[in-house]
Amino acid sequence: MDGKNRITVTIQGQEYRLVSDDSKAFMHQVAAYVDDKMSEFSGVHQKIGMMRVAVLTALNIADEYHKLMAEVGAGNYELPSPGEFNSAKAQITHLSAELERKGMEHEAMTSQIEQFIDNSTAYETELENLREKLQVLSYELEHKEKALREKDDRVKTLEREVSDLKTQAVNEQ
Repeated sequence: MDGKNRITVTIQGQEYRLVSDDSKAFMHQVAAYVDDKMSEFSGVHQKIGMMRVAVLTALNIADEYHKLMAEVGAGNYELPSPGEFNSAKAQITHLSAELERKGMEHEAMTSQIEQFIDNSTAYETELENLREKLQVLSYELEHKEKALREKDDRVKTLEREVSDLKTQAVNEQ
């Protein structure tokens, strides 16, 4: 092993094998930057070939590089002081911790929402079962009320017949 990092990256749908002393993360970052820049050109200039997109991208990146070097050379580019750097580093650490905390809160809330959805589904199923039971009970009640009315009518008829028989028996005496 020669101590070099080896990665495969995809730029504009094509895979490229990279070998470098730089970190894998840096290599991925550079490849993503090139892919983004090429996407900018291929999106705007859809009718030109990939070779022209690559040349335009290279020219654009070279332009950015030379402008940055000119700024640094002219003294227009200030590096942060160690205190500013440490402050920024502390802020990044704080924000990373905050991001992680928010991520955990998000996961907890997502879990609660999923539980609410599961409970809601169970409640909806139970509600549907209760509606079906209510429908069956309403049907049974309706038939029992009808049977009760019929029996009530029969009792009234029998009571009239008994009353008529009593009246007839009294009249025959």
